[in-house]
Amino acid sequence: LKVNEYKLDVAEEREVWIKNGELYKTEDYKAIWNISKDKLGCIASNQYNIIQHNDVVNSLTKALENLNIKFNSKLREDTHRIFMDVEFEDAKIELKEVGEEFTCGMRLINSYDKTTGLIIVPMLKRLVCSNGMVMKVFSKGYAIRHNQKLVGDFEAIIERTLNEMINNSENLKIMINKCI
Repeated sequence: LKVNEYKLDVAEEREVWIKNGELYKTEDYKAIWNISKDKLGCIASNQYNIIQHNDVVNSLTKALENLNIKFNSKLREDTHRIFMDVEFEDAKIELKEVGEEFTCGMRLINSYDKTTGLIIVPMLKRLVCSNGMVMKVFSKGYAIRHNQKLVGDFEAIIERTLNEMINNSENLKIMINKCI
């Protein structure tokens, strides 16, 4: 899919009201409401920032396009979370000794229910395995907490993260250069 072709859940902040003999609005917490599903994602502190699924998926797609990396992606929603697996089309590892072949890529995860922040991790997918395999072999993953002060420019954040992941791993750097 190309940028902006994703139709993902959208969340918004709502007030939290507490009944303790009387009904009153709490100033310390807010509700994160998944308006697409019309369900509560979570109750969060006022420091929590919503990171919209569409924003990060479109930003990741655009960042990969800006880096001229050919890729395929699969996107899955699960309640208030998304999982986007990105495979780099030309990045393959062959282990001739054991007759195995892997493709390389990354996994993006985001949630509206505080189960995860925004997470980007390198991924290896075993080609004979239909469910894939995620490994943190090449480099560490990157996470952005929803309560961090966000710049708002996810494309720049994700592009910087991709560059850091690539530059921190010689193996990944070689494979990315092959892709480009």
